[in-house]
Amino acid sequence: MTTFTSTTLTALVLAATASFASAQEFSLEVDALSLTPSVSDGFGDDDNLGAETSVRAKAGYTFANGAGVRLQYWDMDVDYDEGQAGNPTEIQVQQIDLIGFREFEVTPGLDLELSAGVRSLEFDDLNFADAGITNEHSFEGIGAVFGVKATQAVFRNGGVYGSFETAALFGDLDDNGNDDPQSNLSQMAIGFGYEHTFAVGATATTLKIGYEAQEWIGIEDSSDGSFGFDGLVLGAAVSF
Repeated sequence: MTTFTSTTLTALVLAATASFASAQEFSLEVDALSLTPSVSDGFGDDDNLGAETSVRAKAGYTFANGAGVRLQYWDMDVDYDEGQAGNPTEIQVQQIDLIGFREFEVTPGLDLELSAGVRSLEFDDLNFADAGITNEHSFEGIGAVFGVKATQAVFRNGGVYGSFETAALFGDLDDNGNDDPQSNLSQMAIGFGYEHTFAVGATATTLKIGYEAQEWIGIEDSSDGSFGFDGLVLGAAVSF
C-alpha cells in the first residue's frame, strides 16, 4: 500500500505547473464567511450556536494555458457564552491549502476549474463549565484535497457558480483525553452563488455573494455524528 506524505503531495501539485514559464495573471482574494457551526449532524444549527464571521484569504498565480497554483488560509476563532449544552463554547479552525488547478472553457460561457492539492488542518472544539474544560475535541492533520467549480456566464460580466470540494486528512485526534494518533477525517463542502467582474485597464475586480455548507466526518465521537458549517459568503478578488 502506497503512503502519501505531505512532501509527495506537494511535489505532485507543483509538478503540474512547473513546466509553464509565462504567467498570465496574479490574483488576491478575501472571503468573509458568516457560518453557523453544528456539532451534531452537520448542515444545521442543532446546538443553538449562532452565525459567526471568519476570513479566508487566497493568493494565486495563473499561467497562460489556464494552469495555476493557489495558496489559501482560513482562520476561524469564535466564542459562545451559551453554546453546547448551554455552556461556554469555543471553536477554533486554522486551515491551509496549497492547490494546483486547471481552468477549461467547456462551452462558450461555461468555465470549469479542476483542482487538487495538500491541506493542513488544526481544529479545537472546547466546552467549558465552572470547573474548566468539560468537553474537548481536537484534530491536527494533513492530507489531500480535490475540487471542481463550474461558472456559467450570465448578464454582462456576471456568472453563477457551483462548487464541490472533498478532502481526506490523516492526523492526531484527541476526544476528551483519548488520543488517537492515527485518526482519519473526511471533509465535504458545496457552494453556489453569483459573481460579477469589473475591469479597469489590466486589473479586474470580482465581487461575489453565495452560500457554502461544509460537513466533516470523524471529528467527533460516534454518538455526536458529524461536524458542520453553513452560511453566507461574501468575497472580493483582484486579478492583474
